[in-house]
Amino acid sequence: MDQNNGINAMPEPADAGTAKTGGRFNSAFTQPLFLVICILLTVATVLSAFKFTIGSGSVNVGVSFNIIWLLLTIGAWIIYGKAKKGTSPLAGMKLVSGVVKVYYILKYVAYGFIIFFVWMLAIGMSIFNLTLSPYLDSLIGGIFSMWSGAASILMRFSLAIIVTVFIAGGIVLNAVFYRKVPKFTKSACLVEDGKVEKVECADIARGWYKVVGVITAVVYGIFCIRSILVGVMYTVGVASTQSTMTIIASVLDLFNSVCTSVAGVLFTAVYICLSKWIKNNADILT
Repeated sequence: MDQNNGINAMPEPADAGTAKTGGRFNSAFTQPLFLVICILLTVATVLSAFKFTIGSGSVNVGVSFNIIWLLLTIGAWIIYGKAKKGTSPLAGMKLVSGVVKVYYILKYVAYGFIIFFVWMLAIGMSIFNLTLSPYLDSLIGGIFSMWSGAASILMRFSLAIIVTVFIAGGIVLNAVFYRKVPKFTKSACLVEDGKVEKVECADIARGWYKVVGVITAVVYGIFCIRSILVGVMYTVGVASTQSTMTIIASVLDLFNSVCTSVAGVLFTAVYICLSKWIKNNADILT
């Protein structure tokens, strides 16, 4: 019996240049729900970027993209495109993971700035009350007297304390829950890169997206309805008394407000879809 028959019967290896290198998550990233997420991100990012104004007798268009949402949108489309071609979407995943991490850090910077600003304002205005306002009162005739008492100082520090409490709540949420989202995206990148075997914090990320999506959807929905009602009433009032350009300006303001509100609703829809997508792919992600 020819001992080489078994060897000769083995198939030739595929050409390394044409072999596909699809990753572990390609089946999840090519699902219709992930495509919906990409489309929602794109529409919301575009709607939030364009602003229409009146200037020099003509309509001007201003464009100002939110860099965080723009990069997330680009990353999402890179992931979808790579997965659809059957290649590894690691490049897009790393972009999204990096943006999520930067956003997580920027939230702490923003929280710190707000607390610093509020307390500096409270302290600065109180020092002004105690030092300069009595002299200004004597020079101008008591115009600063309503702001110069102990009650006004107490009011400012009370406001600073209230703001600090709310910001502290945001910091706690950021530290306890949202910090799991960067960990989730980073571990997904490591799994795709073959460095670890299991994605971490998928369940916590899913819960975070669901809760935040529902809450912000309600907030933006109310804001959208308010913008439409106020804008329509204002435009109707202006239409009966003002010039054509003023009417156009009010209509554009209404349009801008509605676009911003709709963009917010779409962004929250992204959160909810992400939560659903993670749940649908629990066998891969957990």
